[in-house]
Amino acid sequence: MKKVFTLALVMAMTITTFAQVKGVKRQLQKDLTPAQTVQVTGMEELSATYPAQARNMMTAPEETTLSFTAYDWQTNAASRNFTAVWPDGFAVVCYTQATQQNFSDRGTGLSIWDPAVGEWEFTETHAEDFSSLPASERKTGFGSISRWRQNGLVIAAHSANQCHLFFCEDFRNGSRDFSTVVTLPNEWEPCWASVQCSGENLDIVHVLATQYSSTDPFENAIRYYRYENGQWTADAELLEPLNADHMGGSGSNITYFLAYNPEKPNRVSFVVNDAWVDGKVVISEDNGASWSERVFYQHPGIHTTFGDDEDFFYPRWVSAQFDENDEINLIYEWNGSNGEPGSGNYYPTIGGVSFWSESLPKNEMCRGGIGEVGQPFIMDSSYIQSDLYYSEWYWSDAIHDPLPEYFGELQILDTDYNVFPWWEEEYPETYYWVNLDLKEHGSYNSGIAAFPSMHMDGDRIFAFWSMIAGDETVFYDQGRNNYRLFACMSDDRGRTWHTPVHLITDFMALFDEMVYGQLVPYVYSDDQGEYLWYLYMNDGCSGAYVMFNDNGEDPDWDDAYYRAVKVYISFIDEVEENTLTVAPTINVYPNPANGSFNVALNSESDVNIFNTVGQLVKTYNNVTTVNVNLESGVYFVNANNQTVKVVVK
Repeated sequence: MKKVFTLALVMAMTITTFAQVKGVKRQLQKDLTPAQTVQVTGMEELSATYPAQARNMMTAPEETTLSFTAYDWQTNAASRNFTAVWPDGFAVVCYTQATQQNFSDRGTGLSIWDPAVGEWEFTETHAEDFSSLPASERKTGFGSISRWRQNGLVIAAHSANQCHLFFCEDFRNGSRDFSTVVTLPNEWEPCWASVQCSGENLDIVHVLATQYSSTDPFENAIRYYRYENGQWTADAELLEPLNADHMGGSGSNITYFLAYNPEKPNRVSFVVNDAWVDGKVVISEDNGASWSERVFYQHPGIHTTFGDDEDFFYPRWVSAQFDENDEINLIYEWNGSNGEPGSGNYYPTIGGVSFWSESLPKNEMCRGGIGEVGQPFIMDSSYIQSDLYYSEWYWSDAIHDPLPEYFGELQILDTDYNVFPWWEEEYPETYYWVNLDLKEHGSYNSGIAAFPSMHMDGDRIFAFWSMIAGDETVFYDQGRNNYRLFACMSDDRGRTWHTPVHLITDFMALFDEMVYGQLVPYVYSDDQGEYLWYLYMNDGCSGAYVMFNDNGEDPDWDDAYYRAVKVYISFIDEVEENTLTVAPTINVYPNPANGSFNVALNSESDVNIFNTVGQLVKTYNNVTTVNVNLESGVYFVNANNQTVKVVVK
């Protein structure tokens, strides 16, 4: 388990230009001051190929509740192989599932979407058949899935002492029989396995698993296994890109496989991302017989000891995909570390989500200058502090982009919907990045933005992630914070990005944690248009998981569900560049207020006011303006499908 390293980080930030109204399309370069101007080269061809357009992405996401799970720990904040998709959109998503308070029936849960049926099927308990295993092995965790053969599915999951493969040969046609079990060679006690299949018949099984019992060549080294024709043809191999010359340390859940491509059936590839290794995609074109690598992140020193004032930043959770030109595109969460090689420090106080591809130039704010198209980046303190800012209010739509590949965090807005100039004025101590006591957010091993997941469909890129938003008065539970769901889209291969969108805005959902999201990599359509499926875990006990009491049970065990969000992709045609959409339709002032405040709307609506525990305290029907008197406290004003927080002194 990685430890939390709390960093008293003072960000010396300079504000640049912001798009302050929802619907403004971001550009690579704004009207920056001379010291901040970003000179980007190599973009002329891209600009000619992908003319900029202003579009909006989200229209009324719809949620479906799927499996209940008492075991609400899915991964150490790292990408996993949780999805399997057939060419016609038949899709399976997996997660660790238990229904008992002591997790005695823990295993791999599945949710299945068949477009021909049009509704979700999901498991009530684990999918694996444990009957052939000894009693000590009849509980698994951290499952991973892959298509296997034409219609089959394989689950890789570890138990108390071993790691197993569970096969179902005719899953696609309705079978749920996972009684065929193959156990990985156990010399290195493999665990936290990721699985992917390749080959003309999709019958060669590849597994990456963390060694548990040895420190050779270092703790938690990643071992490679290959299973074909009923035998192990690779047994715990330490691949060259994963050995001690290429890694200063390792950990659990730091690798995951890229999706199978039927046009390249013999290719198998995986991402490596951790604090002590170059970020890279490792590729085999011959079903694992030989390997090469493409580096996207250059580590400043994988074998270097970094002192307390020498932190470095690196990509942690990475979601990657090859495009039709065989170029790598990836969305990544960044975070930081220091200390000795192999240490597990990270910073819960910082973080963001960014984009990189082999078709975009490196930015000049990275070390070494702009560089050639496709060169890897290095993130250093100046890169971070010049670009990334913190968000307090989840309903803010203002963004900034001095760097082209960044799109992950929102900004604080004042009551007039302008960016709040906290760098010039005194700001409340409750703001997230001011009070370091508020930085703990459970054991997700993540920063304030995490769990990015992407899908590339031609020129379009869809990115989804979780992000902490809100202040400690409402959104923090015993010092922990709530992750919310956000999405963003590019329709020109990442050259520009639309405004990030907050997915779930229902008021009563504000008090739940939304984590471990997985985007199904397929664009569906119905009579209302194109849409995507995004699955996540909704946890009513924010920031906490697997909390044992004296009886070996989790006292907060009955409030976590997997949910599927149906997200339509709606485009606004023939919109001129930089055309603004309608301004926010609700204004609350003064804020903070001394006893009373005004609510002004630009269209008639009901106004509902809630307190911090979700109780409705006042309602006004069919109004455009109203004066409200309330006792001191924090309240939420909801009208016109928007919510504004107001503080009454």
